[in-house]
Amino acid sequence: MGYQSIIRTMRIGFMDSNYPVPPEVPEEERTAYALRHGADIGCDCMQVRYPFDAHSPDHVARYRGWMEQYGVEYDIHVMLPVFAVNGPEGGAIAAELRRRCRIVKELGMDMLRTGYGGLKIESSRFLKPRSAAQAQKESYVAAMRTCAEILEDEEVYLAVENHIDFTGKEQAELLEAIDYPFVGCAMDTANGVCVYSNPDDDIAALAPYTLTTHMKDYAVVQEILPGRIPFMPTSVAVGEGIIDFPRALQLFAKFSPRRRGLHLIVESSTSAPALGDLSASEREAAARKRIDDSVVYLRKQRDGI
Repeated sequence: MGYQSIIRTMRIGFMDSNYPVPPEVPEEERTAYALRHGADIGCDCMQVRYPFDAHSPDHVARYRGWMEQYGVEYDIHVMLPVFAVNGPEGGAIAAELRRRCRIVKELGMDMLRTGYGGLKIESSRFLKPRSAAQAQKESYVAAMRTCAEILEDEEVYLAVENHIDFTGKEQAELLEAIDYPFVGCAMDTANGVCVYSNPDDDIAALAPYTLTTHMKDYAVVQEILPGRIPFMPTSVAVGEGIIDFPRALQLFAKFSPRRRGLHLIVESSTSAPALGDLSASEREAAARKRIDDSVVYLRKQRDGI
């Protein structure tokens, strides 16, 4: 059975923080610059950084104005240590999570995103001894259950990225243990590579929990330094690497709880050793092209071209 009619409802965009904005653009205009460029290349969603600490009616009006002007929906990172909600500062974290839920609803959205892994062994499946790794998973589940009660009260969803911490199968088990519909996955299509998991398997495992995405692709190149693992992932435009994106979109369309209108957010990883000899401006130009080419590819996949 095909799911193209559902896939056609999905929205495509990129991360405003990931797009190399020219340095002469003032800081307060960088999000608008990214949104304007996104609209020019056919984007209809965008992951943006909202200034929660400086929240005001003026900020809400500005961000809502951009949404209407550029015809987009937002993905917004919670920017809060939610996995410490059961720790010594838990009361303050819980109160701030509730506040940020209310802010995101002021913006017209009902979802926040976050990630667990901090790109460290200590917050990954590689933590030793095994008893510590198991305790880490139990802490993960307990924290998300605490957050889920707030999320349910506020009717806001939290999408947790597979952020180079666990395999898709492991994170699916964690989400099943949490067992709250308001906590799901922000599916990064390529991060499985970095935890030695098949990313296509991770997509299949997490599709039933996927609330939003990072659409990212890696090619695998030969490592030339002796003594290292012989294969090195390197960032490429979506569709140019090892991920089976047509299959991924079918899985999202079939299983995602937010399959209609699902956000397909392009992320261009900085893991691109092939660009190592380029100047800073050349690297930025290559990164822009990688994002633009990714959007073009995803639009063709979505629209059945």
